[in-house]
Amino acid sequence: HHTSMEQNHFCLKLVVIQIILVTFIKAAFVPNVNPGLQLRISQAGLNYAAKQALAALSKKAQGQTIPDQHGRADVKVGKVDYDITSMRVTGFSPGSGAASVGQGTLTLSVTNVGASVHGDWHYKYKLGFIKVSDHGSFDVSVSGASISLGIALGLDSAESGRPTIHSSSCSSNVDKVNVKFHGGASWLYNLFSSNVEKALKGNLRDMMCKAAQDAINDNAAKELATLKVVVPIENIVDLDYRLVAAPLIGNGVLETYHKGEVFLHGDRTESPYTPSPMEDPGAQTKMLTIWLSDYVMNTLGYVLNKHGVLKYNLTAKDFNITAVGLHGNMAGYMNYSVLLNNGSKAFLFSTMTTVDITLVAQMNNVKITANVTTIDPDLKVIESTIGDVEGSLKFLFDVAANSFIKPKLNEVGQKGLDLPSIDDITYVNPSLKFMKNSLCLMTDVQYTPDTTLYFRPSKK
Repeated sequence: HHTSMEQNHFCLKLVVIQIILVTFIKAAFVPNVNPGLQLRISQAGLNYAAKQALAALSKKAQGQTIPDQHGRADVKVGKVDYDITSMRVTGFSPGSGAASVGQGTLTLSVTNVGASVHGDWHYKYKLGFIKVSDHGSFDVSVSGASISLGIALGLDSAESGRPTIHSSSCSSNVDKVNVKFHGGASWLYNLFSSNVEKALKGNLRDMMCKAAQDAINDNAAKELATLKVVVPIENIVDLDYRLVAAPLIGNGVLETYHKGEVFLHGDRTESPYTPSPMEDPGAQTKMLTIWLSDYVMNTLGYVLNKHGVLKYNLTAKDFNITAVGLHGNMAGYMNYSVLLNNGSKAFLFSTMTTVDITLVAQMNNVKITANVTTIDPDLKVIESTIGDVEGSLKFLFDVAANSFIKPKLNEVGQKGLDLPSIDDITYVNPSLKFMKNSLCLMTDVQYTPDTTLYFRPSKK
């Protein structure tokens, strides 16, 4: 009996669960340290999640099967054993839904769900020594079904930096189940129709909560336990996405906080920098907001310089994002040589050069790209074999900057910085905002899921 019910599970795809898992649970308390990366899902995003959940329910419910039901009813002729089989959903009305946050809990609520189901029935009973049986078909209309699922988020450990998830509560209800039988002795099956309705109503309630909680406590928990929290970039450095605190749930938003430090691949040595506080961009109509602190760029420069990838020194003040734009400052020794006819190089002079660079950034699909607008150098001669050249250096450097340095920097800038990648999520109409110590991305999202949740009846 139970094997049959397990094999005939009721399959519904709930988009919102995957959104919660992959998008909004990447990071319920404000962190003790400033994060390098921060994500926020707004009420607009939560509303989108609920809308997608209902759309998925409506699409996947059509044609799905419901486990067979078996029972016994007491009627005037005695005890009647009945079976209802081959049940399938022939119509589905998704009703309305909402996702909300508060009191440290994310709550998914779906109300006014309706459905129609068609199936077959069979009954048998004894009338004295005579065995009586009959069969036919039936139609069921379900209305007023609802479910409210509470989801709690946490942090596994500071070392792993992965989020945890479990269902904190679940309640479901089926308001009305009406059964209409076709064929056979109507005077008999109408007598136990109320028993069938009651059995279906209870089974549907159990299925909704059990399926939703299994999806959270089993499927979601296992997926989060293997979530990648360190992302390689060009196989040279790694960007650390580990959480520095549990997700914040409250005030109508869901926020996650990430370390955001860049390490050399295979080397976890901490940089000497610490992230600065990031400003709040204020109320947003976009679904998703991502803060990228200048701490990310500073740790990147530190790692590249420390391991000889760069030929210039970067300090904590080298990149400071302001409300005006993006500025870079670097200082280093530059050697100038001339290529002789015989192929050898002859040293001319060396300088201590400080360069201030101003850039403008923009969105390009899922990348942040940049262009250099100005390069302002300050050069001091350290050693020279050709006399006093300091007066001419500014002109020479301007020529070099415009013919070589600026094009090369723009070439790198156009390759861009990939935005945080989220499975099955496409950014829609993203925009950038420069703020003190951070670059803020605000975007809507489009979600294309690939997760199927199976509804199974509870075993009693």
